[in-house]
Amino acid sequence: MTDGQIPAYEEALAVEKKSIDFYSEQLSSLEFEAEKKALSQIISEEKRHYAILEEMLKLVTRPHRWVESAEFGVREEY
Repeated sequence: MTDGQIPAYEEALAVEKKSIDFYSEQLSSLEFEAEKKALSQIISEEKRHYAILEEMLKLVTRPHRWVESAEFGVREEY
C-alpha cells in the first residue's frame, strides 16, 4: 500500500457521492419517463461504484485485521 492510496480512495468516494447527489436532484426536474429511467440507471451505477470504493478503502485501511490463523479459521466481522 502506498501513502497516497487512502486519500485517493477517500477523494473518489467524495466524487461518487457528489455524482449521486447531483443526479438525484436532477431526477425530479425531468419530464419524460425515458429520461427518468435512464438517469435512475446512472444513479444505480454510481451507487455501485461507491460501494466498491468503500470496500476497497476498508481493505487498504485494515490489512492488519485480516490475518488468518492455520489453527483458528473463524474471523470476526469488521
